[in-house]
Amino acid sequence: MRRAFWLMACALLASCAKGEGIDDEGPSTGGDAGRDGAVILPPAIDGSVSPTPDGGGGGKDAAACNGKVVINELMTEGNTAAQEFVELYNPSGCAVTLTGYKLAYKSSGNSNGPDLYNFPAGSSIAAQSFLVLGSATFSGRKDGQLNDGMAKGGGQVGLLDDNGSLVDAVGWGNANGTYTEGSAAPAPAANGSIARKTDGADTNSNSADFKLLTTHTAGAPN
Repeated sequence: MRRAFWLMACALLASCAKGEGIDDEGPSTGGDAGRDGAVILPPAIDGSVSPTPDGGGGGKDAAACNGKVVINELMTEGNTAAQEFVELYNPSGCAVTLTGYKLAYKSSGNSNGPDLYNFPAGSSIAAQSFLVLGSATFSGRKDGQLNDGMAKGGGQVGLLDDNGSLVDAVGWGNANGTYTEGSAAPAPAANGSIARKTDGADTNSNSADFKLLTTHTAGAPN
């Protein structure tokens, strides 16, 4: 009996010396372990993914913001016929590059007119911001000089990107053509403008999206 007990005790001591039967996972890493043993860190407090232990990015880059700029307001005549402006608005949450963009003009009958403005390299519009292009004699705020020539009774303006694709378009008065979305907005009076009912809102119907203003709001909310 004593011999059997002695043999059992020796066997137990040998097992402990080898580390068998010991359940010790070591200190916690604060995250879950992957199947290959790599540590997967938890999300950071701000909701972003923490970097991996080797300093790598650990995942895909954040998706780029694809903001759309709209023609938000325009005036075809002030105290004189040459006092004009076109206001753009960026309703998105990121800046939009405008390099290579242009404002093109067509008559109410859809004949091509001269470009109103060509954006130079490095041009951009900040998030939720206005950008005003005014003619040489326009006395209000302007971020660039517009080539005047918009007809008071009816015309069309298109914003084209660097590939020549139409980004936004506004027709007014008796316009009906390429740069008119749905039916045209009403023609503004002198010193007045047509402006989006809600800044940046675009349902692709100029008559539904725009309202008449007796006093323009260039560079400010409509």
